[in-house]
Amino acid sequence: MPNIGNTPQFRASLWINVEKVLNLLYTYVAQLVNLSRVLSKKKDPITHLSFLDDLMFYRKRKIQ
Repeated sequence: MPNIGNTPQFRASLWINVEKVLNLLYTYVAQLVNLSRVLSKKKDPITHLSFLDDLMFYRKRKIQ
């Protein structure tokens, strides 16, 4: 915890770091959304299922 005298600097540093983390989180979530969009549109040439459906099928099989 900060000392009484440097609370404003601590608060400013805290918000800068929170903003950096949120920007990084936004970047990764946007990449995941883009990846899911691409996987849902592209189809496997052999099974004619979307890659996202194929991925979910294997994920369900692995859990059970």
